[in-house]
Amino acid sequence: MPLHAFKRPLPLIVAATCGLAAGLLSYPVLRIQSQSRVISNEYAQLSQAARAASQLASDTQQALKARALALDLPAQPPGCPAQVQQQLQQMQLATPGAPAALRVEDGRISCASLPVLVSQDPLPADYYQRADGTRLWHQLQLPAEASHGPYTLLEFQQLALLLKPEEHFARFLGGDAAVAIYESRPPYGAALRSGQIPQRWLQGLPDGLTEQQQQDPQTGDLLLRRLSGSGQTILLASRQASHVQAAIRTAGRYLWSQALLIGLACMVLILVFYPRQSSSRRELERALRRGQMFLVYQPIVDLGSGRCIGAEALMRWRQNDGGIVGPDVFIALAEQFQISEKVTARACRIIAREMPALLQVQADFRIGINLAAQELSTHRTVQRLAALRQQLQLAPSQLVVELTEGSLAIAEQALPVINQLRANGISVAIDDFGTGYCSLSYLATYPFDILKIDKTFVSAAGTDAIIGPIAEHIVNLSKSMGVDALAEGVETAEQAEHFRRQGVALAQGYHFGAPMPLAQLLDLLRKQAQTGTPGA
Repeated sequence: MPLHAFKRPLPLIVAATCGLAAGLLSYPVLRIQSQSRVISNEYAQLSQAARAASQLASDTQQALKARALALDLPAQPPGCPAQVQQQLQQMQLATPGAPAALRVEDGRISCASLPVLVSQDPLPADYYQRADGTRLWHQLQLPAEASHGPYTLLEFQQLALLLKPEEHFARFLGGDAAVAIYESRPPYGAALRSGQIPQRWLQGLPDGLTEQQQQDPQTGDLLLRRLSGSGQTILLASRQASHVQAAIRTAGRYLWSQALLIGLACMVLILVFYPRQSSSRRELERALRRGQMFLVYQPIVDLGSGRCIGAEALMRWRQNDGGIVGPDVFIALAEQFQISEKVTARACRIIAREMPALLQVQADFRIGINLAAQELSTHRTVQRLAALRQQLQLAPSQLVVELTEGSLAIAEQALPVINQLRANGISVAIDDFGTGYCSLSYLATYPFDILKIDKTFVSAAGTDAIIGPIAEHIVNLSKSMGVDALAEGVETAEQAEHFRRQGVALAQGYHFGAPMPLAQLLDLLRKQAQTGTPGA
Protein backbone atom coordinates (compact mmCIF):
# COMPACT_ATOMS: atom_id res chain seq x y z
CA MET A 1 0.00 0.00 0.00
CA PRO A 2 1.48 3.41 -0.92
CA LEU A 3 2.69 5.36 2.08
CA HIS A 4 1.42 8.62 0.63
CA ALA A 5 -2.10 7.27 1.11
CA PHE A 6 -1.69 8.10 4.82
CA LYS A 7 -0.08 11.52 4.33
CA ARG A 8 -3.28 13.16 3.12
CA PRO A 9 -6.62 13.04 4.94
CA LEU A 10 -8.84 12.73 1.85
CA PRO A 11 -7.95 9.13 0.92
CA LEU A 12 -8.37 8.10 4.55
CA ILE A 13 -11.73 9.84 4.81
CA VAL A 14 -12.94 8.32 1.53
CA ALA A 15 -11.68 4.86 2.50
CA ALA A 16 -13.19 5.02 6.00
CA THR A 17 -16.54 6.27 4.68
CA CYS A 18 -16.72 3.65 1.93
CA GLY A 19 -15.57 0.91 4.30
CA LEU A 20 -18.22 1.85 6.86
CA ALA A 21 -20.89 2.03 4.17
CA ALA A 22 -19.82 -1.32 2.72
CA GLY A 23 -19.92 -2.94 6.16
CA LEU A 24 -23.33 -1.50 7.04
CA LEU A 25 -24.83 -2.34 3.66
CA SER A 26 -23.38 -5.83 3.59
CA TYR A 27 -24.82 -6.79 7.00
CA PRO A 28 -28.50 -6.97 5.92
CA VAL A 29 -27.45 -8.84 2.78
CA LEU A 30 -25.44 -11.31 4.85
CA ARG A 31 -28.35 -11.61 7.29
CA ILE A 32 -30.82 -12.41 4.52
CA GLN A 33 -28.41 -14.93 3.02
CA SER A 34 -27.85 -16.52 6.43
CA GLN A 35 -31.59 -16.80 7.12
CA SER A 36 -32.23 -18.24 3.68
CA ARG A 37 -29.41 -20.74 4.15
CA VAL A 38 -30.72 -21.86 7.57
CA ILE A 39 -34.28 -22.30 6.29
CA SER A 40 -33.03 -24.19 3.23
CA ASN A 41 -30.99 -26.48 5.46
CA GLU A 42 -33.97 -27.07 7.74
CA TYR A 43 -36.17 -27.97 4.79
CA ALA A 44 -33.46 -30.26 3.42
CA GLN A 45 -33.26 -32.08 6.77
CA LEU A 46 -37.04 -32.34 6.98
CA SER A 47 -37.21 -33.68 3.43
CA GLN A 48 -34.53 -36.28 4.05
CA ALA A 49 -36.12 -37.36 7.33
CA ALA A 50 -39.62 -37.39 5.83
CA ARG A 51 -38.51 -39.78 3.11
CA ALA A 52 -37.01 -42.14 5.69
CA ALA A 53 -39.99 -41.88 8.07
CA SER A 54 -42.49 -42.35 5.26
CA GLN A 55 -40.61 -45.42 4.10
CA LEU A 56 -40.57 -46.80 7.65
CA ALA A 57 -44.33 -46.29 8.03
CA SER A 58 -44.98 -47.95 4.68
CA ASP A 59 -42.68 -50.86 5.51
CA THR A 60 -44.37 -51.30 8.89
CA GLN A 61 -47.83 -51.49 7.34
CA GLN A 62 -46.70 -53.86 4.60
CA ALA A 63 -45.00 -56.11 7.14
CA LEU A 64 -48.17 -56.15 9.26
CA LYS A 65 -50.35 -57.12 6.31
CA ALA A 66 -47.92 -59.81 5.19
CA ARG A 67 -47.70 -61.30 8.69
CA ALA A 68 -51.51 -61.20 9.13
CA LEU A 69 -52.07 -63.00 5.87
CA ALA A 70 -49.41 -65.58 6.73
CA LEU A 71 -50.72 -66.29 10.25
CA ASP A 72 -54.37 -66.46 9.18
CA LEU A 73 -55.36 -65.35 12.67
CA PRO A 74 -59.14 -65.50 12.13
CA ALA A 75 -58.88 -69.30 11.90
CA GLN A 76 -57.08 -69.50 15.23
CA PRO A 77 -59.05 -70.35 18.35
CA PRO A 78 -60.10 -67.36 20.49
CA GLY A 79 -58.16 -66.29 23.52
CA CYS A 80 -54.40 -66.10 23.84
CA PRO A 81 -52.76 -69.50 23.30
CA ALA A 82 -49.04 -69.70 24.00
CA GLN A 83 -48.31 -70.27 20.31
CA VAL A 84 -50.07 -67.04 19.30
CA GLN A 85 -48.41 -65.10 22.10
CA GLN A 86 -45.01 -66.38 20.96
CA GLN A 87 -45.74 -65.34 17.39
CA LEU A 88 -46.77 -61.89 18.59
CA GLN A 89 -43.54 -61.55 20.56
CA GLN A 90 -41.51 -62.46 17.48
CA MET A 91 -43.43 -59.87 15.49
CA GLN A 92 -42.77 -57.21 18.11
CA LEU A 93 -39.04 -57.92 18.02
CA ALA A 94 -39.04 -57.70 14.23
CA THR A 95 -40.76 -54.30 14.22
CA PRO A 96 -38.47 -51.39 15.23
CA GLY A 97 -40.09 -48.99 17.65
CA ALA A 98 -43.19 -51.15 18.35
CA PRO A 99 -43.86 -51.52 22.11
CA ALA A 100 -46.13 -54.53 21.50
CA ALA A 101 -47.86 -56.73 18.94
CA LEU A 102 -51.54 -57.54 19.57
CA ARG A 103 -54.46 -59.66 18.48
CA VAL A 104 -57.76 -57.75 18.31
CA GLU A 105 -61.05 -59.71 18.40
CA ASP A 106 -64.49 -58.16 18.56
CA GLY A 107 -62.95 -54.75 19.29
CA ARG A 108 -60.94 -56.03 22.27
CA ILE A 109 -57.27 -56.94 22.80
CA SER A 110 -57.55 -60.70 23.22
CA CYS A 111 -53.83 -61.50 23.04
CA ALA A 112 -50.59 -59.52 23.23
CA SER A 113 -46.84 -59.95 23.21
CA LEU A 114 -47.07 -58.34 26.66
CA PRO A 115 -49.79 -60.22 28.63
CA VAL A 116 -50.55 -57.15 30.73
CA LEU A 117 -52.12 -55.50 27.67
CA VAL A 118 -54.85 -58.16 27.29
CA SER A 119 -58.12 -56.52 28.25
CA GLN A 120 -61.84 -57.10 28.03
CA ASP A 121 -62.42 -53.34 27.69
CA PRO A 122 -63.49 -52.43 24.15
CA LEU A 123 -61.27 -50.21 22.05
CA PRO A 124 -62.68 -46.77 21.17
CA ALA A 125 -65.08 -46.72 18.26
CA ASP A 126 -63.53 -43.62 16.65
CA TYR A 127 -60.98 -45.40 14.50
CA TYR A 128 -60.14 -44.75 10.84
CA GLN A 129 -60.48 -47.54 8.30
CA ARG A 130 -58.67 -47.54 5.00
CA ALA A 131 -59.93 -49.05 1.77
CA ASP A 132 -57.70 -52.11 2.19
CA GLY A 133 -59.29 -52.92 5.56
CA THR A 134 -56.51 -51.49 7.73
CA ARG A 135 -57.86 -49.80 10.85
CA LEU A 136 -56.07 -47.06 12.77
CA TRP A 137 -56.51 -45.65 16.26
CA HIS A 138 -54.49 -42.62 17.21
CA GLN A 139 -54.08 -40.91 20.60
CA LEU A 140 -55.01 -44.24 22.14
CA GLN A 141 -54.64 -44.59 25.90
CA LEU A 142 -54.57 -48.15 27.27
CA PRO A 143 -55.67 -48.73 30.88
CA ALA A 144 -52.78 -51.07 31.54
CA GLU A 145 -50.28 -48.48 30.15
CA ALA A 146 -51.91 -45.33 31.43
CA SER A 147 -48.59 -43.75 32.34
CA HIS A 148 -46.93 -44.43 28.99
CA GLY A 149 -49.42 -43.35 26.28
CA PRO A 150 -50.75 -42.17 24.08
CA TYR A 151 -50.24 -44.79 21.38
CA THR A 152 -51.21 -45.41 17.78
CA LEU A 153 -52.74 -48.79 16.97
CA LEU A 154 -52.43 -50.22 13.47
CA GLU A 155 -54.59 -53.33 12.85
CA PHE A 156 -55.20 -55.61 9.87
CA GLN A 157 -57.28 -58.81 10.03
CA GLN A 158 -57.07 -59.03 13.86
CA LEU A 159 -53.29 -58.61 13.91
CA ALA A 160 -52.16 -55.25 15.31
CA LEU A 161 -49.05 -53.26 16.18
CA LEU A 162 -48.90 -50.82 19.03
CA LEU A 163 -46.78 -47.84 18.01
CA LYS A 164 -45.56 -44.76 19.82
CA PRO A 165 -45.17 -41.98 17.24
CA GLU A 166 -42.66 -39.99 19.32
CA GLU A 167 -40.28 -42.93 19.34
CA HIS A 168 -41.27 -44.06 15.85
CA PHE A 169 -40.08 -40.82 14.19
CA ALA A 170 -37.58 -39.46 16.70
CA ARG A 171 -34.71 -41.37 15.09
CA PHE A 172 -35.23 -39.35 11.88
CA LEU A 173 -36.66 -35.97 12.88
CA GLY A 174 -35.62 -35.39 16.47
CA GLY A 175 -37.83 -34.83 19.45
CA ASP A 176 -38.67 -31.20 18.60
CA ALA A 177 -40.39 -32.04 15.29
CA ALA A 178 -44.12 -32.56 14.86
CA VAL A 179 -45.13 -35.39 12.53
CA ALA A 180 -48.34 -36.76 11.08
CA ILE A 181 -49.16 -39.41 8.51
CA TYR A 182 -52.63 -38.97 7.09
CA GLU A 183 -54.74 -39.81 4.06
CA SER A 184 -54.10 -37.89 0.86
CA ARG A 185 -57.78 -37.14 0.30
CA PRO A 186 -60.38 -35.43 2.51
CA PRO A 187 -61.20 -35.73 5.31
CA TYR A 188 -57.46 -36.41 5.72
CA GLY A 189 -57.82 -38.98 8.47
CA ALA A 190 -54.71 -39.09 10.65
CA ALA A 191 -53.06 -42.47 11.14
CA LEU A 192 -49.96 -41.55 13.15
CA ARG A 193 -49.37 -38.31 14.95
CA SER A 194 -46.57 -36.92 17.10
CA GLY A 195 -46.33 -33.41 18.50
CA GLN A 196 -48.70 -30.50 18.06
CA ILE A 197 -50.40 -30.80 14.67
CA PRO A 198 -53.19 -28.23 14.10
CA GLN A 199 -55.98 -29.51 11.95
CA ARG A 200 -55.39 -26.74 9.38
CA TRP A 201 -52.01 -28.29 8.57
CA LEU A 202 -53.61 -31.51 7.31
CA GLN A 203 -54.06 -30.67 3.65
CA GLY A 204 -53.60 -32.35 0.30
CA LEU A 205 -50.85 -31.55 -2.21
CA PRO A 206 -51.44 -29.66 -5.45
CA ASP A 207 -51.66 -31.87 -8.51
CA GLY A 208 -48.30 -32.95 -9.81
CA LEU A 209 -46.37 -32.29 -6.59
CA THR A 210 -44.86 -35.03 -4.46
CA GLU A 211 -43.36 -32.62 -1.92
CA GLN A 212 -44.39 -29.16 -0.74
CA GLN A 213 -42.60 -26.65 1.50
CA GLN A 214 -44.65 -24.06 3.33
CA GLN A 215 -44.33 -21.71 6.30
CA ASP A 216 -47.32 -21.39 8.55
CA PRO A 217 -48.44 -17.73 8.41
CA GLN A 218 -49.75 -17.79 11.99
CA THR A 219 -46.91 -19.46 13.85
CA GLY A 220 -43.98 -19.23 11.45
CA ASP A 221 -43.41 -23.00 11.75
CA LEU A 222 -41.81 -24.73 8.77
CA LEU A 223 -44.03 -27.38 7.18
CA LEU A 224 -43.11 -30.08 4.72
CA ARG A 225 -45.65 -32.40 3.13
CA ARG A 226 -44.51 -35.47 1.24
CA LEU A 227 -46.69 -37.86 -0.75
CA SER A 228 -46.07 -41.58 -0.24
CA GLY A 229 -44.95 -43.78 -3.08
CA SER A 230 -48.39 -45.32 -3.32
CA GLY A 231 -49.99 -41.88 -3.49
CA GLN A 232 -52.49 -42.75 -0.73
CA THR A 233 -50.91 -41.10 2.31
CA ILE A 234 -49.06 -37.90 3.10
CA LEU A 235 -46.33 -37.45 5.68
CA LEU A 236 -46.27 -34.02 7.32
CA ALA A 237 -43.12 -32.90 9.13
CA SER A 238 -42.99 -29.59 10.98
CA ARG A 239 -40.20 -27.65 12.66
CA GLN A 240 -41.18 -25.04 15.24
CA ALA A 241 -40.41 -21.40 14.51
CA SER A 242 -38.54 -21.09 17.80
CA HIS A 243 -36.15 -23.84 16.70
CA VAL A 244 -35.61 -22.12 13.35
CA GLN A 245 -35.02 -18.73 15.00
CA ALA A 246 -32.51 -20.29 17.37
CA ALA A 247 -30.67 -21.78 14.38
CA ILE A 248 -30.75 -18.40 12.62
CA ARG A 249 -29.31 -16.68 15.70
CA THR A 250 -26.56 -19.26 15.92
CA ALA A 251 -25.73 -18.90 12.24
CA GLY A 252 -25.81 -15.09 12.49
CA ARG A 253 -23.51 -14.90 15.48
CA TYR A 254 -20.56 -13.89 13.34
CA LEU A 255 -22.34 -11.79 10.70
CA TRP A 256 -21.03 -8.50 12.11
CA SER A 257 -17.53 -9.93 11.95
CA GLN A 258 -18.04 -10.80 8.30
CA ALA A 259 -19.47 -7.35 7.60
CA LEU A 260 -16.47 -5.81 9.36
CA LEU A 261 -14.09 -7.84 7.20
CA ILE A 262 -15.93 -6.70 4.06
CA GLY A 263 -15.66 -3.09 5.22
CA LEU A 264 -11.95 -3.46 5.98
CA ALA A 265 -11.35 -5.10 2.60
CA CYS A 266 -13.14 -2.20 0.93
CA MET A 267 -11.00 0.28 2.87
CA VAL A 268 -7.79 -1.48 1.83
CA LEU A 269 -8.80 -1.53 -1.84
CA ILE A 270 -9.64 2.16 -1.78
CA LEU A 271 -6.41 3.04 0.00
CA VAL A 272 -4.50 1.08 -2.64
CA PHE A 273 -6.27 2.32 -5.76
CA TYR A 274 -7.74 5.71 -4.85
CA PRO A 275 -4.38 7.43 -4.32
CA ARG A 276 -3.20 6.10 -7.66
CA GLN A 277 -6.31 7.24 -9.47
CA SER A 278 -6.47 10.62 -7.79
CA SER A 279 -2.70 11.09 -8.21
CA SER A 280 -2.90 10.36 -11.95
CA ARG A 281 -5.79 12.77 -12.35
CA ARG A 282 -3.99 15.50 -10.41
CA GLU A 283 -0.85 15.03 -12.48
CA LEU A 284 -2.85 15.23 -15.71
CA GLU A 285 -4.73 18.36 -14.64
CA ARG A 286 -1.50 19.92 -13.36
CA ALA A 287 0.12 19.27 -16.74
CA LEU A 288 -2.77 21.04 -18.47
CA ARG A 289 -2.50 24.04 -16.15
CA ARG A 290 1.28 24.31 -16.45
CA GLY A 291 1.32 24.08 -20.23
CA GLN A 292 3.13 20.76 -20.34
CA MET A 293 0.71 19.62 -23.03
CA PHE A 294 1.84 20.69 -26.51
CA LEU A 295 0.98 19.92 -30.13
CA VAL A 296 2.95 18.32 -32.92
CA TYR A 297 1.71 18.23 -36.49
CA GLN A 298 1.81 15.38 -39.02
CA PRO A 299 1.55 16.61 -42.60
CA ILE A 300 -1.34 15.64 -44.86
CA VAL A 301 -0.46 15.55 -48.55
CA ASP A 302 -2.48 15.84 -51.73
CA LEU A 303 -1.34 12.76 -53.69
CA GLY A 304 -2.21 14.37 -57.02
CA SER A 305 0.08 17.39 -56.62
CA GLY A 306 2.36 16.15 -53.87
CA ARG A 307 1.68 19.33 -51.85
CA CYS A 308 1.19 19.46 -48.09
CA ILE A 309 -2.32 20.84 -47.76
CA GLY A 310 -2.81 20.39 -44.00
CA ALA A 311 -1.82 18.55 -40.86
CA GLU A 312 -3.27 16.49 -38.06
CA ALA A 313 -2.69 18.11 -34.65
CA LEU A 314 -1.46 15.53 -32.15
CA MET A 315 -1.17 16.21 -28.42
CA ARG A 316 1.95 15.30 -26.45
CA TRP A 317 2.78 15.53 -22.73
CA ARG A 318 6.24 16.68 -21.69
CA GLN A 319 6.81 15.50 -18.13
CA ASN A 320 9.02 17.13 -15.51
CA ASP A 321 11.95 14.84 -16.30
CA GLY A 322 11.77 15.75 -19.98
CA GLY A 323 10.17 12.48 -21.04
CA ILE A 324 7.40 12.60 -23.65
CA VAL A 325 4.14 10.71 -23.09
CA GLY A 326 2.05 9.82 -26.13
CA PRO A 327 -1.72 10.21 -26.42
CA ASP A 328 -2.28 6.45 -26.24
CA VAL A 329 -1.55 6.78 -22.49
CA PHE A 330 -2.94 10.10 -21.28
CA ILE A 331 -5.97 10.32 -23.59
CA ALA A 332 -7.24 7.06 -22.12
CA LEU A 333 -6.72 8.52 -18.63
CA ALA A 334 -8.50 11.73 -19.62
CA GLU A 335 -11.50 9.74 -20.81
CA GLN A 336 -11.47 7.65 -17.63
CA PHE A 337 -11.44 10.77 -15.43
CA GLN A 338 -14.04 12.58 -17.60
CA ILE A 339 -11.67 15.46 -18.45
CA SER A 340 -11.32 14.91 -22.21
CA GLU A 341 -12.89 18.32 -22.79
CA LYS A 342 -10.03 19.97 -20.89
CA VAL A 343 -7.51 18.29 -23.19
CA THR A 344 -9.44 19.41 -26.28
CA ALA A 345 -9.76 22.92 -24.87
CA ARG A 346 -5.98 22.99 -24.41
CA ALA A 347 -5.51 21.83 -28.02
CA CYS A 348 -7.86 24.55 -29.28
CA ARG A 349 -5.96 27.24 -27.40
CA ILE A 350 -2.67 26.07 -28.89
CA ILE A 351 -4.16 25.96 -32.40
CA ALA A 352 -5.59 29.45 -31.94
CA ARG A 353 -2.10 30.67 -31.03
CA GLU A 354 -0.05 28.77 -33.65
CA MET A 355 -2.40 28.50 -36.62
CA PRO A 356 -2.05 32.16 -37.75
CA ALA A 357 1.63 31.54 -38.55
CA LEU A 358 0.67 28.59 -40.76
CA LEU A 359 -2.06 30.61 -42.51
CA GLN A 360 0.40 33.37 -43.32
CA VAL A 361 2.48 30.90 -45.31
CA GLN A 362 -0.47 28.95 -46.79
CA ALA A 363 -3.89 30.60 -46.53
CA ASP A 364 -5.88 27.45 -47.39
CA PHE A 365 -4.02 25.24 -44.87
CA ARG A 366 -6.36 22.86 -43.06
CA ILE A 367 -5.95 21.49 -39.54
CA GLY A 368 -7.36 18.27 -38.05
CA ILE A 369 -8.13 17.72 -34.37
CA ASN A 370 -9.13 14.47 -32.62
CA LEU A 371 -12.23 14.25 -30.42
CA ALA A 372 -12.97 11.68 -27.71
CA ALA A 373 -16.29 9.83 -27.38
CA GLN A 374 -17.36 11.91 -24.37
CA GLU A 375 -17.15 15.11 -26.44
CA LEU A 376 -19.73 13.81 -28.90
CA SER A 377 -22.39 13.83 -26.18
CA THR A 378 -22.26 17.57 -25.43
CA HIS A 379 -22.99 20.65 -27.51
CA ARG A 380 -20.15 22.49 -25.77
CA THR A 381 -17.88 20.78 -28.30
CA VAL A 382 -19.72 22.48 -31.16
CA GLN A 383 -19.52 25.86 -29.45
CA ARG A 384 -15.78 25.52 -28.77
CA LEU A 385 -14.85 24.47 -32.31
CA ALA A 386 -17.19 26.96 -33.97
CA ALA A 387 -15.58 29.73 -31.88
CA LEU A 388 -12.10 28.53 -32.95
CA ARG A 389 -13.05 28.61 -36.63
CA GLN A 390 -14.54 32.06 -36.28
CA GLN A 391 -11.52 33.36 -34.40
CA LEU A 392 -9.12 32.12 -37.10
CA GLN A 393 -11.54 33.07 -39.89
CA LEU A 394 -11.15 29.68 -41.49
CA ALA A 395 -13.02 28.81 -44.66
CA PRO A 396 -15.37 25.81 -44.59
CA SER A 397 -13.49 22.47 -44.45
CA GLN A 398 -10.26 24.06 -43.16
CA LEU A 399 -11.08 22.74 -39.69
CA VAL A 400 -11.52 18.95 -39.54
CA VAL A 401 -12.54 16.85 -36.53
CA GLU A 402 -11.44 13.22 -36.52
CA LEU A 403 -13.63 10.58 -34.86
CA THR A 404 -12.88 6.90 -34.34
CA GLU A 405 -15.49 4.21 -34.91
CA GLY A 406 -15.16 3.30 -31.24
CA SER A 407 -16.17 6.80 -30.17
CA LEU A 408 -19.23 6.65 -32.41
CA ALA A 409 -20.23 3.36 -30.79
CA ILE A 410 -19.94 4.77 -27.27
CA ALA A 411 -21.46 8.24 -27.72
CA GLU A 412 -25.24 8.19 -27.31
CA GLN A 413 -25.90 11.67 -28.75
CA ALA A 414 -23.24 11.74 -31.47
CA LEU A 415 -25.52 12.37 -34.46
CA PRO A 416 -26.92 15.79 -33.36
CA VAL A 417 -23.41 16.99 -32.45
CA ILE A 418 -21.96 15.84 -35.79
CA ASN A 419 -24.79 17.51 -37.70
CA GLN A 420 -24.14 20.79 -35.88
CA LEU A 421 -20.40 20.58 -36.52
CA ARG A 422 -20.98 20.22 -40.25
CA ALA A 423 -23.60 22.97 -40.17
CA ASN A 424 -20.89 25.26 -38.76
CA GLY A 425 -18.51 24.55 -41.65
CA ILE A 426 -16.43 21.96 -39.79
CA SER A 427 -15.56 18.78 -41.72
CA VAL A 428 -15.83 15.35 -40.16
CA ALA A 429 -13.41 12.47 -40.76
CA ILE A 430 -13.81 8.86 -39.63
CA ASP A 431 -10.40 7.74 -38.38
CA ASP A 432 -8.94 4.20 -38.50
CA PHE A 433 -11.80 3.04 -40.70
CA GLY A 434 -12.29 -0.72 -40.85
CA THR A 435 -10.93 -1.55 -37.38
CA GLY A 436 -13.95 -0.52 -35.32
CA TYR A 437 -17.23 -2.13 -34.38
CA CYS A 438 -19.66 -2.00 -37.29
CA SER A 439 -18.18 0.25 -39.98
CA LEU A 440 -20.86 0.01 -42.65
CA SER A 441 -23.62 0.86 -40.18
CA TYR A 442 -21.76 4.07 -39.26
CA LEU A 443 -21.48 5.08 -42.90
CA ALA A 444 -25.25 4.83 -43.19
CA THR A 445 -25.93 6.63 -39.89
CA TYR A 446 -23.39 9.45 -39.59
CA PRO A 447 -22.64 12.13 -42.21
CA PHE A 448 -18.91 12.63 -42.86
CA ASP A 449 -16.50 14.17 -45.36
CA ILE A 450 -13.31 12.13 -45.17
CA LEU A 451 -12.74 8.37 -44.80
CA LYS A 452 -9.31 7.60 -43.34
CA ILE A 453 -8.02 4.13 -44.31
CA ASP A 454 -6.31 2.53 -41.34
CA LYS A 455 -2.53 2.00 -41.68
CA THR A 456 -3.00 -1.78 -41.18
CA PHE A 457 -4.79 -1.99 -44.53
CA VAL A 458 -2.50 0.59 -46.15
CA SER A 459 0.62 -1.46 -45.38
CA ALA A 460 -1.03 -4.62 -46.76
CA ALA A 461 -2.34 -2.99 -49.95
CA GLY A 462 -0.87 -4.44 -53.16
CA THR A 463 0.55 -7.49 -51.34
CA ASP A 464 -0.52 -11.14 -51.15
CA ALA A 465 -1.77 -10.71 -47.57
CA ILE A 466 -5.33 -11.82 -46.84
CA ILE A 467 -6.30 -8.23 -45.96
CA GLY A 468 -4.52 -6.82 -49.00
CA PRO A 469 -7.69 -6.07 -51.05
CA ILE A 470 -9.47 -4.35 -48.14
CA ALA A 471 -7.88 -0.94 -48.80
CA GLU A 472 -9.02 -1.05 -52.43
CA HIS A 473 -12.57 -1.89 -51.32
CA ILE A 474 -12.57 1.07 -48.92
CA VAL A 475 -11.36 3.35 -51.73
CA ASN A 476 -14.18 2.18 -53.99
CA LEU A 477 -16.63 2.66 -51.13
CA SER A 478 -15.51 6.27 -50.60
CA LYS A 479 -15.89 6.97 -54.32
CA SER A 480 -19.41 5.54 -54.37
CA MET A 481 -20.34 7.76 -51.43
CA GLY A 482 -18.72 10.87 -52.87
CA VAL A 483 -16.28 11.51 -50.01
CA ASP A 484 -12.50 11.86 -49.93
CA ALA A 485 -10.32 8.91 -48.91
CA LEU A 486 -7.14 9.45 -46.90
CA ALA A 487 -4.48 6.74 -46.61
CA GLU A 488 -2.87 6.67 -43.16
CA GLY A 489 0.58 5.31 -42.34
CA VAL A 490 2.11 5.63 -45.82
CA GLU A 491 5.78 4.79 -45.35
CA THR A 492 7.16 4.23 -48.86
CA ALA A 493 7.03 5.90 -52.24
CA GLU A 494 5.60 2.69 -53.69
CA GLN A 495 2.64 2.83 -51.29
CA ALA A 496 2.05 6.50 -52.14
CA GLU A 497 2.10 5.73 -55.87
CA HIS A 498 -0.20 2.74 -55.42
CA PHE A 499 -2.89 4.84 -53.76
CA ARG A 500 -2.42 7.72 -56.19
CA ARG A 501 -3.19 5.30 -59.05
CA GLN A 502 -6.21 4.09 -57.09
CA GLY A 503 -7.56 7.65 -57.11
CA VAL A 504 -7.02 8.36 -53.37
CA ALA A 505 -6.95 12.11 -52.81
CA LEU A 506 -5.04 12.43 -49.53
CA ALA A 507 -2.35 10.63 -47.54
CA GLN A 508 -0.22 10.98 -44.43
CA GLY A 509 2.58 8.96 -42.93
CA TYR A 510 6.30 8.89 -42.25
CA HIS A 511 7.04 8.94 -45.99
CA PHE A 512 5.79 12.52 -46.03
CA GLY A 513 6.86 13.45 -42.51
CA ALA A 514 6.70 12.36 -38.90
CA PRO A 515 4.73 14.40 -36.35
CA MET A 516 6.77 17.60 -36.04
CA PRO A 517 6.78 20.83 -34.02
CA LEU A 518 5.38 24.04 -35.45
CA ALA A 519 8.75 25.46 -36.50
CA GLN A 520 9.60 22.40 -38.61
CA LEU A 521 6.18 22.44 -40.24
CA LEU A 522 6.60 26.13 -41.09
CA ASP A 523 9.96 25.38 -42.73
CA LEU A 524 8.32 22.62 -44.79
CA LEU A 525 5.56 24.95 -45.97
CA ARG A 526 7.99 27.76 -46.81
CA LYS A 527 10.14 25.44 -48.91
CA GLN A 528 7.00 24.18 -50.60
CA ALA A 529 5.92 27.74 -51.36
CA GLN A 530 9.33 28.48 -52.89
CA THR A 531 9.74 25.30 -54.94
CA GLY A 532 6.21 23.99 -55.36
CA THR A 533 6.93 20.67 -53.63
CA PRO A 534 7.23 19.96 -49.90
CA GLY A 535 10.67 19.37 -48.47
CA ALA A 536 12.48 20.11 -51.73
